[in-house]
Amino acid sequence: MRSLASCSPCRACTRLPGAVRVCSAWPPHGTPASWPTRSPAVVRMHSGNGKHDEMDRRAIACFDDALRDVGLTTDPIRQVLHDYFAWATTTTMARYPESADDVPEGLTIPRWSWDGPQR
Repeated sequence: MRSLASCSPCRACTRLPGAVRVCSAWPPHGTPASWPTRSPAVVRMHSGNGKHDEMDRRAIACFDDALRDVGLTTDPIRQVLHDYFAWATTTTMARYPESADDVPEGLTIPRWSWDGPQR
């Protein structure tokens, strides 16, 4: 199974002048083994805000628009990035709506592949 890093989505993201290279912000996508897989701080940052289904739907729509803006319209990587963002937004980042204190220490962040989350 190849990682998303082998697809080099960063190259696609730099087709537009001034585009920001965001791939370094996507550690679940096949990054080197030296990247940490435990990062409860990121989940805590998104926790304790109550349920926000409408905001999540809007965030996913904005993300999809951004993918189109950089030219990812039918590429397989576009679908995989959409699937990851939608999954992370509605599950991992939404898992602790009541309090950031509910996020356990040592929380493991799954890596993502062409086939979805990997445990």
